[in-house]
Amino acid sequence: MDEIKSLKQFAEEVVKYKNSPQMLAELHLYMAAKYAMLADILKDLKVEEAKFWDIKSFEEDGKTKRDKNLSDRYVEMLWRRTEGGQKEIRLKYECDGLEKLMAAIKTSSVVSAIEARGSM
Repeated sequence: MDEIKSLKQFAEEVVKYKNSPQMLAELHLYMAAKYAMLADILKDLKVEEAKFWDIKSFEEDGKTKRDKNLSDRYVEMLWRRTEGGQKEIRLKYECDGLEKLMAAIKTSSVVSAIEARGSM
């Protein structure tokens, strides 16, 4: 198994090894490790987002203008426009995709185990 970088590559590997429980187990372990690394990055982004929400301010003509009347939805939109916010969105979707693929591998493993018992 070569270095896998994208969800598409993970999905292709899952399909490729759908009849190989050993390879699927290795792939599942690799996905879980990648998920953990991404979750660690997301954790830091959530801390950064909390700090962003704390200020609820914006720069105007070089001066910080506080505006506690900003709506939560507007502040969330402002966060999503930052580099950290965009990174959070990408990582969240990647984690969601990895979760779905890991669930598919687990289901496949259960089906394989049931089939193996039935054929004995």
